Formats: sequence, C-alpha cells, structure tokens
Amino acid sequence: MNKKPKLKPIKQTKKIKKEINPAQIYKQKGEGFLLETREFESDRVNYSIIGLECNNKIKINQNKTKIEGKKLKKQIKNQLKTQNSIKTIKSAYKKINHEKTKETGFTGGLIGYFSFEITNQLSHKLNQKETKKPLAEFYLPTKFLIYNYSTNETTIIKYIEKKDKENIKKHKKELKKELEQIKSIDDSKIEQNPINFEKRPSNLEKQEYKKIVKKAKEYIKKGEAYQIVLSRKIRAKYDSNPFDLYTNLREINPSSYLYYLDFGERKLIGSSPEMLVRSRQNQVETVPIAGTIERGKNQTQDKKLANQLLKDPKENSEHVMLVDLARNDIGKVSKFGSVKVTQFKRVKKFSHVQHITSKVVGKLKQNKSMFDAFKACFPAGTVSGAPKIRAIQIINELEKDPRGPYSGAVGYFSFNQEMDFAITIRTFYLENNNLELQVGAGIVGESEPEKEWEETNDKAAAGMKALTAGDKNG
Repeated sequence: MNKKPKLKPIKQTKKIKKEINPAQIYKQKGEGFLLETREFESDRVNYSIIGLECNNKIKINQNKTKIEGKKLKKQIKNQLKTQNSIKTIKSAYKKINHEKTKETGFTGGLIGYFSFEITNQLSHKLNQKETKKPLAEFYLPTKFLIYNYSTNETTIIKYIEKKDKENIKKHKKELKKELEQIKSIDDSKIEQNPINFEKRPSNLEKQEYKKIVKKAKEYIKKGEAYQIVLSRKIRAKYDSNPFDLYTNLREINPSSYLYYLDFGERKLIGSSPEMLVRSRQNQVETVPIAGTIERGKNQTQDKKLANQLLKDPKENSEHVMLVDLARNDIGKVSKFGSVKVTQFKRVKKFSHVQHITSKVVGKLKQNKSMFDAFKACFPAGTVSGAPKIRAIQIINELEKDPRGPYSGAVGYFSFNQEMDFAITIRTFYLENNNLELQVGAGIVGESEPEKEWEETNDKAAAGMKALTAGDKNG
C-alpha cells in the first residue's frame, strides 16, 4: 500500500509600502476564489485571500460526490463518508496528509460553501427537499496569496509534495519572483462597470410573499414556532463579466465578509454582514444579527433611526430570542460555564441598512472539533427561525423553491484547526446566465406583511445598486 505524500507549504512574505488592490490581483492572476474582509470598526484583521492555483475540488450533490484534481485524488484514496455533507467534507479534510503549523488564520485547507439544503441531512425530522444545485463545493488550493491590510504584508503560499524537497529552493525563487510581479500590479480602484442584465419575475411576487407571511403568523399563533424566516428570490438573466458584479458590490457594500467563489458554471458573489461561526485557538464564537432599519441621510438621522430600532419591541424581542438560540448552539460544543455574551444589542451600520448585533463566545470542549462547532450552529437561527427544526419544516412547506446557497455558509476549514464561516446572505448566485439574489425577513407574531416585504427590499438594495451601477436599464 502506497503511503500518501505529505503536503508541505513553501512560503514567501514581502512587506509592500503601498496598499495593494486584491481585486486587481485576482482580475489578473486569480483563480477559484477571493475572500476578503474590510471591516474597520471591529477587532477583526482586515485581509484578503486570493486563490492562485485551484485545480483540486470536491463537489457534493444529493446523490453523488465528485473529486477533481490529481493532488486531492492522491490524498483521498478511500471512499468518503456520505451520511451528510458536513461529514463528507470532514472526512476529506482528515484524509489530507499535511505538515502541521502553529500559525493562525488560513494556512491552507478547504475553502468553499454549503447550501441551506444540507439542513435536511442533519435531522431525521426533516424531509430531503429535491434540489439540482450542489449541496457543497470546496477547493483545496495548492497556491494562494494572503494580504494583510494592517501590516501591508503580502504572503504567497504554495503546497508541494514533501518528497519534492530537492526543488524547495526553486519553488521559493519562483514565489519571490511572483511577489515582485504582484507588487507591480495596478493598485488603482476598479471603476464600477455597467452590467447587462434582464429582470425576470421574482419566484414570489408581493401578494404571494405577503400570503406566506400570513400563513407563518398562523403557525406562530398556534404556538408551533416563535419566529420563521421567509425568503424570496429576485431573478435576472445575466450577460456580463461576473467579476464586474463583485467589484461593484465590493465598492458599494463593503462588509464583514466579501467573497467571489468561481466553480466554473456556478459562482457566488457576496457581501455578507454576518458571521455564522468562527473557531480560533479553541475559542468558538458567533455574531447574531437580527433587527433591521434603513440608513439615514446624515449622522443625526442615522442616530435617530438607530435609537428607534433599539426601542422597537418587535425587533428587540426577535433579537433577544436569537441571541438565546446562539447561546444554546455555542453551548452544545463549549465547556460548562464558558459561554458568554460579550457584546449585546450594538447597532452596526452598513451601506444601506443598520442592524442590531450581539456576540456570543465559548471555549471549545476538548472532545469537540471545529466541525462539531459548525454543525451546532448550522443553519443560523437568524436565517431559519426558532425553534430551528419546526421553523425549517415550515420554510420547506411555504417557500416555493429550494434555497440553494442562500442562508447556507461560505468560508474555510484551515489546516491549523481554525475555521471562519459567513452566513450566505446579500449574495448573488450565478449559474450559467441565470442570476438570483435571495432576501428574507424574520416573521414573528407582531409582524405586518407589508413591512416584512419592505424589509426584503431594504436587504436587496445594496445588491440591486451593484447590479444597476452605471447601467441605464436598472
């Protein structure tokens, strides 16, 4: 039996005096993915991760798992566990033979997304909803670049097979040369590009959406759920470069999580404000967002609207309920007594809306892994409801179509046992020429159908602005 080759990282780092533009780098040299965060008012490091070589990937459909790429096929020789998509990805991750590292952040590993429909694999109480869209897709990048905005450090990492150690000097020389080339790439802002698209009807028009809101309220009145998040798809035919939509969105709506995932005929283009779950150095955390109001025209209006949001009984009760749900999720995998709410009901401003946010943290139990933490938090209560299982059953009944990537998760499982995932919201899903932007609202007993419809429009505003930037047909 042949032993699997160990993957070894070769690394080169350079401090660049000027701030570079990762979108320009991806446009010229990138492949597979661009993950970014440009949050300046938090303790998160502002970074960009750019895929440079992405020939190895895993695609999971309802009845089939497909592995592409020589390196990944060498690593995953035996059949993967297929009880559910999380176990399949965990099984793939554990089979990859790599050198250990103590560095933090993304050091190599699996980058991709899970669709909402994997929820139906996580409980026998949920029926499998038929979907043609993948349940999950992940890359194992063999070369990628990380840019740290706070230090201006640019690091390029390439994974080689350890037996190739006589060529390490050659690889390092090549990476050094590549860093010099990257340094010379145009750092100017990419101008907003006109997008060619043709609007198509939403899968739920206004009266249909208001009708399912009323049905959800009936379930809540009967005591079957406290909250149910109902969504609809805004659709269009898309005829432009997909990366143009990302660069427009990046400028219009910088968020906690920005991402461009390119899986060939399928692309995810998003600017999510919300973390699903992060695990780093045995600390696990989640940041529930619930409660929405529009932005004001100036600081005074912003403050007035923020105060109005904090005093709104419906928004407050919804937020407190979802913080409790997040505490429960984190508590499943955390040491007793370690779960704490470290930020509570803070109003955070985004380009088009303001949200109430809180932060829940815990210390991971010794017998629990990052995959356990992911499973405990998926799907987020903020995109499903409470209690989760019954809310998802009602969503499956009332929403016309499977959600696909919307309200799933985008992020990474790193080789250093760290992970970071966003909830897939404020995200375009592009397959061939078919574009979807899905938006939802949390329905509670006090909900007014008209206001919930308007909330979905508010949440779609930044995406629609990116789609219509410089375009006369928008």
